[in-house]
Amino acid sequence: MAAPAEVISNQYKPDSENENNQILVHNQHAYAVHNDVVDPLDDDPVASVSFVQESPVVGEYTQSRPEGYYPYSSPPNPMSPNYPSGTYSVDADAILSINDIKDELFHGDAVEVLKGIPDEAFHGWVTSPPYPHSQRDYGVDGQIGIESTPGEYLENLLSVILQAMRVTRPDGTGWVIVDDAICNGEYIGVPDRLVAQLKDEGFKVIHNGPWVKTGRKPDPAPNRFAHTHERVIGIAKSDNYMFDRRAVEDQSDVLSLPTSAESKFNTPDVEEVSHDAMFSIELASHLITASIPKHTCPKCRSPLSPQYEVTDILDLKENRHKERVLDAFHRTPEMTRKHARACRSVGLCDAGQGARTQSGTGRNSNRVQQLVNEVRESDFPSSYIREFSYAKKHLTGYRQTCECSDVDIGENTIGGLVLDPFVGSGTTCSAAIRHGRHYTGIDLNEDYIDLTTKRLSSGVDSSLSEFF
Repeated sequence: MAAPAEVISNQYKPDSENENNQILVHNQHAYAVHNDVVDPLDDDPVASVSFVQESPVVGEYTQSRPEGYYPYSSPPNPMSPNYPSGTYSVDADAILSINDIKDELFHGDAVEVLKGIPDEAFHGWVTSPPYPHSQRDYGVDGQIGIESTPGEYLENLLSVILQAMRVTRPDGTGWVIVDDAICNGEYIGVPDRLVAQLKDEGFKVIHNGPWVKTGRKPDPAPNRFAHTHERVIGIAKSDNYMFDRRAVEDQSDVLSLPTSAESKFNTPDVEEVSHDAMFSIELASHLITASIPKHTCPKCRSPLSPQYEVTDILDLKENRHKERVLDAFHRTPEMTRKHARACRSVGLCDAGQGARTQSGTGRNSNRVQQLVNEVRESDFPSSYIREFSYAKKHLTGYRQTCECSDVDIGENTIGGLVLDPFVGSGTTCSAAIRHGRHYTGIDLNEDYIDLTTKRLSSGVDSSLSEFF
């Protein structure tokens, strides 16, 4: 029979004589402490904890977290969705209101500033943290990016992300643009390891794709392909998160967008401050437009749901068949818009491989099927029937998702609030203004707060019209 485990209340007290049987009791939950766990990439012994499913806190337990997960030195973080809900701030009297943080910039450590902000204050966040592996030194104490190991970098970054998710609404999302680093000729795997950590913390990874940078800097390495992308990682707390995919033109998970140097928008020339790691307005705009609501209820701040409909069945998406389909439609006397709409109703599974492998919705009326049969009997090419499935949907209005009364959609609704905990030169804030959203920015470097202030006060660039 195993020896009884030592019970430690709300703290770690390593016991060299019995270190394999330690139990940490933290906020009425029990965790087993694992010592001398080795990170296979860092090769450093670390401490880890795993959740104990059974009570009392002695004897056998079932581990639900892998040994060596980040952060090593803490039990599941209070800001994780796996943890009981509640506001974890420095001082309840110091908590900031929504009006205190809306369209404001804060100088300070992101974790400490966020601790003064109540739960679920933001509709989402978009940020590009400092690069790992000492690629840049921003000259301030406590900065992220100069850690000696990837594990330390990820632990510090995760501490900010966890706070950012705590202050994000259940229907909100977070987006982090993060680059990898190359050490001794190989990638250290920062984005992939961050994704694994976020999943361990209980978040849903809803996007994990590259930002392919147009106008990137040359990569002189002769023994590998040129590094021309960074990773965009999107996370959510639940399945019911706000996301408007149709709000952006390119709906691919591969974001081919310019760097700041190639952006159509000019950054004010501020001689006192240099920031050569800016991401572009185009990238920030893309993420904000899709993930931060354009209209929210002025009472409960719930996002209004955009409604899309096909308003013109002949308004097809651009592809190599579009002109030929429209030409065949106009040359076929039997074809009407009703016939085209019926073709769209049967979708992609009515012919070819789709018909052999899919059953379709099975809910079309006899009239719809009759119209499609008339198209098949005409001179209209049968292979073009499915092309009407690609008719464009257009925004026709917004619908309330809450039960608040007297909400005049579009008149007294307001744009969502987006956070950037590493605001830098203010790209996220600038994009928020351009698209009718509100912002909150935080940065440890006071010079960057001054830079962002000057950038935002310069007004919206006249080249905005060129972007749309």
